[in-house]
Amino acid sequence: MKDTIPLEIKNIGLPINTVNADFAAYPVNDSTLFFSSLRKSEIVVEKNKNAQDYKVQLLMISSRKDTFNSASIKNIIQDSIDPIANGSYNHNFSKFYFTKCPQGNDCKIWVKETINSKDTIYQLPKPINQEGFTSTQPYVAFEGAKEILYFASNIPKGIGKFDLWKATIEKNEYTELQNLQKPINSIDDELCPFYDTTQKQLYFSSNWHEGLGGFDIFYSKKENNLWQKPTNLGYPINSSANELYFFHYPSKNITYLTSNRIGAITEKSATCCNDIWYYQLPSQEPSKEILRVDSSFTLLKQFTPIPLYFHNDEPNPKSIDTTTSITYEITFQSYKNKFNDYLKINKVHPKEPQENNPIAEFLTNEVESSWKKLEQFTHQIYQQLNKGKRLEVTIKGYASPLANTDYNIKLTKRRIASLDQYFRTYQSGVLIPYLEDTAKNKGYLHLIKIPFGEYKAGNHVIDDINNPDYSIYSLAAAKERKIEIINVELSHEDTLHSRIKFNTEIHDFGAIANNDILSFIFRLSNKGNYPLEILRIDNNNSNVSIEYDPKPVLPNQQIEIKVLLTPELTIGKKIIHFQLYTTAKNSFKELTLTYEKIR
Repeated sequence: MKDTIPLEIKNIGLPINTVNADFAAYPVNDSTLFFSSLRKSEIVVEKNKNAQDYKVQLLMISSRKDTFNSASIKNIIQDSIDPIANGSYNHNFSKFYFTKCPQGNDCKIWVKETINSKDTIYQLPKPINQEGFTSTQPYVAFEGAKEILYFASNIPKGIGKFDLWKATIEKNEYTELQNLQKPINSIDDELCPFYDTTQKQLYFSSNWHEGLGGFDIFYSKKENNLWQKPTNLGYPINSSANELYFFHYPSKNITYLTSNRIGAITEKSATCCNDIWYYQLPSQEPSKEILRVDSSFTLLKQFTPIPLYFHNDEPNPKSIDTTTSITYEITFQSYKNKFNDYLKINKVHPKEPQENNPIAEFLTNEVESSWKKLEQFTHQIYQQLNKGKRLEVTIKGYASPLANTDYNIKLTKRRIASLDQYFRTYQSGVLIPYLEDTAKNKGYLHLIKIPFGEYKAGNHVIDDINNPDYSIYSLAAAKERKIEIINVELSHEDTLHSRIKFNTEIHDFGAIANNDILSFIFRLSNKGNYPLEILRIDNNNSNVSIEYDPKPVLPNQQIEIKVLLTPELTIGKKIIHFQLYTTAKNSFKELTLTYEKIR
């Protein structure tokens, strides 16, 4: 397998990104960036005292020496109470196209035209805008000798929900309206057109064409006046979250995109809100290794972690078994049937807007969303196994503390077993030969199971069985009842990278009655074909010391990492983490020690 060229997708950060939605970066020149953002609006408050004081705005910001100045942020379209977004200039900057969405009505494409330093703002006529339908995300580019307006719309005579369209701009007329048809448009949504005049390629986002989950970014070229089959830009440009608003700015060889991937600035769930991201290719020429989807294992990595949630004491309540015949799909559907109970006990009306209540948002955006993510992940796993890949999937267990630690360990084993059963019953058992290592193509799926039990649950969760409204139905308790697919790795990979493997990544000292120093040795093995070096070990625990030989670890060799722990004086369960960084392919590992001080 050939490694892809390293590419770092960076969050553009403050002051452009906020905890709300920020999207659609549009570089006007080397020092000015337009973007759309959900922010507090003094105009809304002033004009409508009963309105929400937040709205989507089209903003500009200036930079100096690649540093953006928050004081330079300005509103591009002044004095509008309506949400405005998605801007694009024409070739001579005399017209600025944007989307305006009047409250409660369909979005339409508008233009601010500048003639003799005087601005006129008006809505585009038919056929671009049509009553009862939305037209949005305008992008203007030259295609040959013609100036073309690309946009997304659900106007009649399309193929799917939102399609990509184009029209020729001639003075103030918009003619030759065309649906881009198949293979670009699909039965679902195609959005965010960007035409690269240098490469003569159309970039866009779709949630239908084969991808990694959500909306992915694709590109297509025209040959013999026909659009070719779209190509997925692949990982790490795309992820299992949504990727939208691709924009390449050749002057600085920088590409912007919008994504709600993990790492976005948020006060809610990890993937709640869009941020603007960017990357730069090593050279001016796009890399074919990056701009394609293939069978590369790296596509799978972006799916993890995947938390999978359970109702209290499920599956098999009040059981001391460590296995189950119930699949995670069944436990999820049972959990979903109880969603209204959670809303009722938390005094939330089922029809209340989701963003107004944390428990409803959690049930939808995390519990249900994680199930959908598991389905996508399993499909990708099957594709890899079909090609003879040997995979290791690491699963950790958690539990909210309504029972003793021993019971919770057994409960988390049952929960992990329910995921095992889900894999075994997937598509009538197609994964069983891979789980049992009997597949003819030598593909193998090895599940590494780490049942943490209560030690990993947060200390803020009450374990009072007489208070079920909190210990079972509260948001805090619901978040703890989970297992998590934390990682996927290749068991055997033809690569020069070093690879690390531990004998264990967690050790439980059990019950501790005295203050004697505790000792444990983690054994690290290099399973790759290249020497491995430990770059650093992050240890923020004052009662823990770590000893190891800093020399490189040769292939098929191992070293010992000795950990000395002085127990705390306070009684209760303790959990200690430290992080190890290496030069290996799977470079980061978190190691864990647990114990319970009983006196």
